[in-house]
Amino acid sequence: MNITYEINEINYLLFECPFIIGKPNKIDDFYKSVQKYNGIIQSGIKQDGGFWGTDILNVKVLIPTVHAVEFSKTME
Repeated sequence: MNITYEINEINYLLFECPFIIGKPNKIDDFYKSVQKYNGIIQSGIKQDGGFWGTDILNVKVLIPTVHAVEFSKTME
C-alpha cells in the first residue's frame, strides 16, 4: 500500500486515524482540520469490537505533503 499519492499534480500523504464510536471524541475537530489543510477524506470504515470490545471508526484521509506536518500536530 502506498502512503503517498499524486492527484492533479499535488502530492498527498495518507493518514489513518481511529476514533472510538459512542464516546466523546475529537472527530469534529479532525474533520475541520482536514478541511483547513485541503485534505481529502478517502474512507471511513467501522470495525466491530465484538461482544466485549469497542467499536472503532477508522478514517483515512489524504493531506497535501506541504501541510502534512501541521496537520499531524492537530492530531496530538
